[in-house]
Amino acid sequence: RTLGIVHLGLWGRSMGSVTALGCVDPSMAGMVVDSPFTNLRDLICDIARKQNVPRVVTKLALRFINNIIKKRAGFDIDEVDSVKSAGMRWVPALFVHGADDALIPLRHCELIFSNYAGDRALIVLDGLDHNDARPGEFYEAARVFFKAIFSARGGVKTPEELFAAVPNANANANANANAN
Repeated sequence: RTLGIVHLGLWGRSMGSVTALGCVDPSMAGMVVDSPFTNLRDLICDIARKQNVPRVVTKLALRFINNIIKKRAGFDIDEVDSVKSAGMRWVPALFVHGADDALIPLRHCELIFSNYAGDRALIVLDGLDHNDARPGEFYEAARVFFKAIFSARGGVKTPEELFAAVPNANANANANANAN
């Protein structure tokens, strides 16, 4: 806020999108949510099912994994629930998911999207898997999305305006430009 930044846009992919959905910050103006999963338990079960892992083994592994995460990270895997988080988020959100995502099935994103409380749009990218590069058209849609959000909240600032209060920021930018 001391730099004059009062609104943020979040862009998360995969686990990052789940993190964005869980973020509660009054400065958040909107988010791009790329390839989210509903919760860790469902994701692990989906992966295990694809590998033909017996359910009993998956349940034991989940219990083991949850205990390790509780000890090392201090949270229960069931606390990561994107569907629940989505029902409590009101900022505009642009959802995107590859139609052929072999890691996180599209239904995860669709369920989160259908429970999202705020304004939302969904782009399904035909023929794309989880780690495939997103097409330029998608990046343009995301740029237009963020520009509209920030314009509605007082405008988009130039880099010079954003970093004017940061000592030596413009000098470093100019030095980098002159080096190229």
